[in-house]
Amino acid sequence: MIFGMTRLVFLLCTFVCLQSIYGGTYVFSTTAGTISELTIPWTRQGDTLRLKVTLKNTSASAHSVKLSLNQLPGNLTKNGSPLFFDVGGVLRDSIRLELGAGASQEFTIIDVPAKFVAGRHQRFINVYEDYSFQAIEALPIEVSSALTLRKRGFLEDVLVELRGLKPGVVEYFPVYFHNDSAGTQVLTEFVSTTLPPWITIQNKYSYPLVVVQNEVVNFGNIVVTVPDPNMEKLEGPAYMIYMNGSDTSRTGISLYITSVADTALLKPCIEFSLDGEFAPTEIGQTTQQTLRITSNRHHPLRISQPKLSWGDVEGFTFEAATFPVELPAFAELAFPVTFAPTTVVPFVKYRYAASFTAHAESDSTSCDPSITLAGVVKIDGAVGRGGGQDVHLLISSNPMSGHGTISIEGLSDAVIEISDMLGNSRAKRLGSDMEVAGLSAGAYIVRVSGRDVSGWPAVVSRLLIIQ
Repeated sequence: MIFGMTRLVFLLCTFVCLQSIYGGTYVFSTTAGTISELTIPWTRQGDTLRLKVTLKNTSASAHSVKLSLNQLPGNLTKNGSPLFFDVGGVLRDSIRLELGAGASQEFTIIDVPAKFVAGRHQRFINVYEDYSFQAIEALPIEVSSALTLRKRGFLEDVLVELRGLKPGVVEYFPVYFHNDSAGTQVLTEFVSTTLPPWITIQNKYSYPLVVVQNEVVNFGNIVVTVPDPNMEKLEGPAYMIYMNGSDTSRTGISLYITSVADTALLKPCIEFSLDGEFAPTEIGQTTQQTLRITSNRHHPLRISQPKLSWGDVEGFTFEAATFPVELPAFAELAFPVTFAPTTVVPFVKYRYAASFTAHAESDSTSCDPSITLAGVVKIDGAVGRGGGQDVHLLISSNPMSGHGTISIEGLSDAVIEISDMLGNSRAKRLGSDMEVAGLSAGAYIVRVSGRDVSGWPAVVSRLLIIQ
């Protein structure tokens, strides 16, 4: 068979054990040795391929093991062609092996490429121990089913699925013609005018090509070199053109292609994170947190245009002179951001939120992500420039039931104001004392502004609870 189809090719890896939750250890092997992955060569549609695999229980106790062929690791999803367990000529999706302590048992896997499903697929042998519903491990198997076009089973359109291709790796996908007619068949061309540059047609013969009765010919290959991970493309068609007397027919071959996943590339090119929350901060004071910019790309990025673009931007600051900066592949940049609540006119804000954004770019990518910064004002104590030990705000009582009093010492030209937690004024009075009544149950902010003994503006705030 062309390309050595009659021989099995195994991808041999270093020794790998399957450790169960019950302490049983298992080893997969073939005649070539222990394996952790298995690669089956291209097998033509219409052919079958059998291979022997052995599973050994190396533990000191016996176990009943269920082996299941599935499309996902550790998951009882459907199997589908082309792999099955061959049990005395009966094709099954799962088998059970009784393994004594230290015992081994051989089983047969059969590759039966479906007539109308071609391409590269991945399957898994999931291992379930002692009737458990949770797989303890999975053996990956790469299966490749070569497309075989036929004279008698002529199709105008076929689909080849090529999944999980590696970027930059040249892959050759063979296409066969089986002349199952009663006479000769003439192939005139294998060509495409619509494929992208990373997919080409490789003709192995000059045309016209005469194929005699019952002959199988690998007349060409489709050559694919996917440029990037995370691709999902439907490309083509490529046409195989036939002559039958004076009649011309053609089969269009479309390609469904996916490349391996790179989870980093599924994220924005950079991401922001804070080491923690800003601590409650008095008016006029500051607190800092570290803001981190992390690259999710395999190449350097230039970070520029940092700004506070939305919300209470007056409450946060950072050192803009740090930018622009070059961020290496998957590197991280850390810098301090300061929360400084300073607004006192027309009223003190007690909750601050702002959005930090920056622009990241390279020759092949760019993004403008953002992160929301949030801070709150500490409302237990004298705050504001000039406020200190000589300023005292007294609330009697707190929590307050029905009614009470508020008084201020150490401030002249005092203005006492009660606001709800959203900053809406609920009561206000000029002077150093105030009677409180008529407020519904809830939390309020008492804010007193004036001038301290030095003549500086000062603000005192307290939390008031009404029961």
